[in-house]
Amino acid sequence: MKIIFVLLFVLCIVSCDSKSSDDNSFGTCDADGVFTDIQLAENQLLGIWKWTKSTCGFCSNPGVYEADKEVFASFKSDGSFSVSEDSKTIEEGIWTVRESENGSFISVDPKSTLYLGGSIRVCDREFISDSRPWDGPAYLFVKMD
Repeated sequence: MKIIFVLLFVLCIVSCDSKSSDDNSFGTCDADGVFTDIQLAENQLLGIWKWTKSTCGFCSNPGVYEADKEVFASFKSDGSFSVSEDSKTIEEGIWTVRESENGSFISVDPKSTLYLGGSIRVCDREFISDSRPWDGPAYLFVKMD
């Protein structure tokens, strides 16, 4: 019985991962373009970012989706952040970039943030907040000028 469960679980993960990759690579923010230096990642994260897409493999309707709201995340050099959804501020707090064995992640306080959970990938003009390791969605943000 355990072997059947493990096989089904592995099959589900493989099929979900390949579907996400085929549907959308989340732009150019892949492993080769990620800033691995924490100081550089912090500097790249400063500014205003617009949510453009999300993906979720373990949600009730898995796939890649275009943003259905205007969501902006703002990271300031004083360590504060805010997230607005359809012109209303919905989250505010303090942020830092921290390192883990799997890469960098944003540590935010308060912890109950909707759009900024999990690990991060920061590239030149793209930022991905990824809660997929914990069965949540990943959000792709594009830097605003």
